[in-house]
Amino acid sequence: MTTNLIKTTRSLCLGVALTLGASVAAGTAQADGGFLALGNSGTGAGAVAAGRGSQGGAVWLQRGITETPDGGVAAGRSGVVRGPEGTTVGRFGAATVAPDGSAAGARGFAATGEAGSAASLGSFARSADGTWSGQRTTTAESAQTGASYDGQLTYDTGTGEAERTATCTDATGAVVSCR
Repeated sequence: MTTNLIKTTRSLCLGVALTLGASVAAGTAQADGGFLALGNSGTGAGAVAAGRGSQGGAVWLQRGITETPDGGVAAGRSGVVRGPEGTTVGRFGAATVAPDGSAAGARGFAATGEAGSAASLGSFARSADGTWSGQRTTTAESAQTGASYDGQLTYDTGTGEAERTATCTDATGAVVSCR
């Protein structure tokens, strides 16, 4: 189901880009060099916004929603913000809902900067009978110390089980206690 979600998200983003590409001329130019474009194709809609600040930072955001070929709905959003000193944060989210009530979704973020980096990705799947499962993976690394964290959380309503694992390492790569 995750592969289908990724394909749907890519198609959605391409559809939003194509829809909005035709609408950029109708977009609103901003005095600081940004723009906003809105689009509607009859079976979907989307928006893209971008801009930059006077200190060198920048932002780009997009979102869209569309009907899938089987009559379901798919929606997605993403964005990236870059600070004037180079710190970058990105996020995305996408979900699909099928006519039978089954659904899948994912969301995540990644950040990198002077202090280090962090990323997290979570996803879920719900079947037509209402059972669902989900997982989240999170990683972080300190640029100053080289210490890192790698954690995973999974949950399945079908079995009622939740499991969390975490591994922390120091600058040498030796496993240490996660506090």
